[in-house]
Amino acid sequence: ALQYLDLTQDMHRSAGERHHFRTVTLPLILLGVLAGMLLLVLVVLRIRRAYRRSLAHQEVKRWEGLLATAGERLVDLGNEHPFLFGTTDLAERFTGPSGQAYREAGELVDDLFLKYEIAQQQVRQAQARIESAGWLAAGPMIQALSLLNEQEIEVGTEAVREHRLFLPDRRVVRVAAPLLLQDMDARYALAKEKLAVLEGAIQASLELASATVASLAGVHAACDRQERLGLAPGAYRELLARLRAAHEELGPRGQRDPLGTRVEAAELARAASTLRERAERAALTATRLQEQVRPALERAVKEV
Repeated sequence: ALQYLDLTQDMHRSAGERHHFRTVTLPLILLGVLAGMLLLVLVVLRIRRAYRRSLAHQEVKRWEGLLATAGERLVDLGNEHPFLFGTTDLAERFTGPSGQAYREAGELVDDLFLKYEIAQQQVRQAQARIESAGWLAAGPMIQALSLLNEQEIEVGTEAVREHRLFLPDRRVVRVAAPLLLQDMDARYALAKEKLAVLEGAIQASLELASATVASLAGVHAACDRQERLGLAPGAYRELLARLRAAHEELGPRGQRDPLGTRVEAAELARAASTLRERAERAALTATRLQEQVRPALERAVKEV
């Protein structure tokens, strides 16, 4: 009987322990495992977020560095060509080859400013996505990377600030984000070359016109000297009148098309310079002859 009683008590105790294990211990173990797994998931999510955030920050910094260089280049471009950047009516003024060259250069420059503006917008949006990311969210980091590395970007000319566009046309530029700054490098080099050619032609046109005016003034002065010396510079004055008429006719055309008229302007400047040299040489020769003859005339007068 005692043994049966002890066995019964052991069975009750074992049943209680099993019940306690099922109702208390096992749930606690499962809860601990779940807590551990949840903690592990949180750690993995945090690590993943930190990794994505680091990548996104690095890409934003890279773009900011490229944009700083691009911004300096655009400033330099404006400083190197103040006339083209500072005159607002050139698209309407230039015609012929100069108009074509200005349009080609203008499209390149406008695209540079457009793409610079686009790149700035992308960087600002990417930075905003990074800053808006929650404690565990990696999605905004992925979106930020996509903004800078995957998306095709589209923007219209109205997005450019400070009215820096050369051309009045309203256009839309579309480019893949990874090619944006790379494309800017290529277009910057080409724009710089075309602007240099156009502004060089403008500068040459002004210099040739100034040289022609100076030469024509010299011809006029030489003709006056010849008349004072008793000569008749009619042929020189006739040529002077022709060159003046050609210069007055070429002037407006040269302002509208310095590229198209550069050969004509150079020929006119050479003709005016040549005429000046001949007129001045004739006046100088007459002066020297008079200086040589004057003493003999004075002696002859005295003898008489």
